[in-house]
Amino acid sequence: MKTINKHSKHRPAGASSVEYALLLVMVAIVLVGVMASVEGSVGDFWSNAASVLMAPGGFG
Repeated sequence: MKTINKHSKHRPAGASSVEYALLLVMVAIVLVGVMASVEGSVGDFWSNAASVLMAPGGFG
C-alpha cells in the first residue's frame, strides 16, 4: 500500500516543459510564416516610395 501512495503523489513535471516547448515551436512557425508574407508588402511599399521620390518633381 505504501508503494501506491508514493506513486500517486508523483507529479510529471517533465510533461509541462515538453508542452511549453511544443507551444514555443508552433508560435515560431507561425511568426516565420507571417514575416514571410509581410516581407513582400513592406518591400513593395519602400520600392514605390523610392520611385516616387526619385521621379522628376518628387512627391507624386
